[in-house]
Amino acid sequence: MERARDAKKLRKPGSSWTVQSRLEHWVENIAEPYVSENTYDSYGVDVRVHLAAAPGAHRLDRPEPEHLERFHRRMQVQDSGSSAAACHVHRTIRVALGEAVRRGHVPTNAAEIAKAPRL
Repeated sequence: MERARDAKKLRKPGSSWTVQSRLEHWVENIAEPYVSENTYDSYGVDVRVHLAAAPGAHRLDRPEPEHLERFHRRMQVQDSGSSAAACHVHRTIRVALGEAVRRGHVPTNAAEIAKAPRL
């Protein structure tokens, strides 16, 4: 635990977020003031339509890169092989989890480690 603390790999104490609640908080309170209206709208769609269902149920500190990779494959199959939406969703969760890492809510960003879907 001391090594994790020294390496800044410990998450902040307190109640843990779910991925869905953190993403919703990120879209409404963090991203909205700093991005264009179109970007904000697309982030909102990604969070509400795609990410709230599968990875959203995990606790914020639990998602693994493999979870996201499986989710992207499932998304591509459901959208008849279209990977554009999966790429956009991957980008959205990568940015959101990056902000969570920067603020100390999680030690690592699983979306940065996961392989992004190919276009």
